[in-house]
Amino acid sequence: MSGEITFILVALSSPLHHEWEEKVQSLQLPELVTDEAQVQKVVDLLDDIQRTVNGIRVEIASSAQMLLSRLEGKSFGPHNREIATRIQQVLIDLQHRLVCQHEGTRERCAKPSVLRFQDKGQYGTFHFEHCEAGRKTRHLGPAKLPTLILVPATPNPLLRHSVESNDVLTRALDK
Repeated sequence: MSGEITFILVALSSPLHHEWEEKVQSLQLPELVTDEAQVQKVVDLLDDIQRTVNGIRVEIASSAQMLLSRLEGKSFGPHNREIATRIQQVLIDLQHRLVCQHEGTRERCAKPSVLRFQDKGQYGTFHFEHCEAGRKTRHLGPAKLPTLILVPATPNPLLRHSVESNDVLTRALDK
């Protein structure tokens, strides 16, 4: 609970929050908004929020990529599962996947994948998982973290909302 309160307090004191508070407070709307100029103002504000979210996501993904690059070839012994789980949660939050590093007979797989962990051997193994032709494909990996390269999650064209599409792959692979 105190972590949530701290997050809220930090968010409320940020310059970004104050900037948006001013924009929103200046917005005077009747209960039924039909005036085209007012509707456009709301649309513009929503577009601004989306651009801000996307910009922040890009910055955070860049920072995450720096960390993931430093983790290549590392094992965390009995903590490997926890590390894989936390990396995957960051990917979900950022709406990103990892490039599958499986080396096939001709070329690298390179499909957008989720990171998985399997209890195998002394400290387990990391592997990449993705859907191929509607089926789950698992490319087993090493006991040390492989190269982890972030890529944006691709939306599923069969789904209406990109938020849904970004989480469907993860939920499907969890089954």
